[in-house]
Amino acid sequence: MDDLETLPPLPPAVPPVALAPPSWTLRALSGLEAGVLASGLMLFWVAMGCWLQGQSFWTIPNLLSATFYGGRMLRPDFVWRTFAGLALHFAIGGMVGALYGVLRPARWPAFTTAFMGILYGVVLYSLGTLWFWKRVNGMMAVYSTQTFVLVGYVLFGVALGLIPSRLRSLERHFLVH
Repeated sequence: MDDLETLPPLPPAVPPVALAPPSWTLRALSGLEAGVLASGLMLFWVAMGCWLQGQSFWTIPNLLSATFYGGRMLRPDFVWRTFAGLALHFAIGGMVGALYGVLRPARWPAFTTAFMGILYGVVLYSLGTLWFWKRVNGMMAVYSTQTFVLVGYVLFGVALGLIPSRLRSLERHFLVH
């Protein structure tokens, strides 16, 4: 008991500090992370859609790699050049995820982020099909008009709803309080 009497008194309680909104770099990083995860979900969905239609699981990555290697990538199997299509898919997904992470208001809840992400995905689908792929890779423009590809973009947008949780995780790990 004598030891307890010699302990110094506890400091007064510190009021909670209001955190500043996260920086644009953390928002971009959380969007990048969510965009890459969303790209994986989207790729799995469209690959399954191709497979269920009797095509190769690797149709979309091979079509994407045709951006770099041309028509010789119109093949049903996985080859080393398929990695170029996979890299392009994840790079674009990461970039548009980072852009969404920066553009969305910092304190949107996950539901709002996911709902607006769906709209963002539909806009991306429209821009990709009507403009981007026609100029970059015409074969992809023709193939991307299939319904399951649109659903893949919607799933991409839903997965962007991960941004708030990824942002909280980044804040915990990178911000010193």
